[in-house]
Amino acid sequence: MFTIPMALLVGVLIGFGRMSSDSESVALRAGGLSTMSILHPVLTLAILAWALNLVLSLWIAPSAAARLNELTYSIGVKQLPLELQPRVFNEDLGDLVLYVQDISPEGTEWRGILLADLSTPDQPRVTMAQAGRFSPNASGEGYEVTLFNGSIHSVSPLDPDRYDFSQFEANTIPIPLPAEESAREEPALAQATTADLWNKSRNGTATYAEQVEFQRRIALPFACIAFALIGLPLG
Repeated sequence: MFTIPMALLVGVLIGFGRMSSDSESVALRAGGLSTMSILHPVLTLAILAWALNLVLSLWIAPSAAARLNELTYSIGVKQLPLELQPRVFNEDLGDLVLYVQDISPEGTEWRGILLADLSTPDQPRVTMAQAGRFSPNASGEGYEVTLFNGSIHSVSPLDPDRYDFSQFEANTIPIPLPAEESAREEPALAQATTADLWNKSRNGTATYAEQVEFQRRIALPFACIAFALIGLPLG
């Protein structure tokens, strides 16, 4: 969004600077053209640049920023199966520790699975299964593994004499994303739609940062007109 105003300013400075160095502006004034007549085509170009930059600032840029964030996240999610290594304790899954004996080349079929759930330190659970299928969840923003022919073991460090054991034929467990992927933040202000910012401003629920972002989107395109006006005397 800064490109168009800066390009306009540089173009005006170069154009009027060249006219000044070649005394063309003097010749134009001698021919009866006023400063406003010379500035008229520049202002027309500035208004067109302002309109284009306004469209970019209010609609295209937020949409592109949101799409870029979704694409980056999607690529990161698709890389997760490639990061899981067989015969290695994978500890980058939040409170889960995962060990897989064998992984198919596609990364979706597992054999010999051990999954330790440490989310509750007082009641850790260890799940073992003969096989499993790794796939994206229904929302498409995470993964789940369906385990087959396994068992769940649970024992509390506070009560070692209590031991829980259960078996299952199929059990689906959500797999969190690695730390760097799960750190996906709430949509940044740059990705918020202008309509949402406008509605929050009208309702009085907008934060200071949201108000600044909304005003910035409106004010920035006017730099095209300001640069066109200051470009003539500077050139």
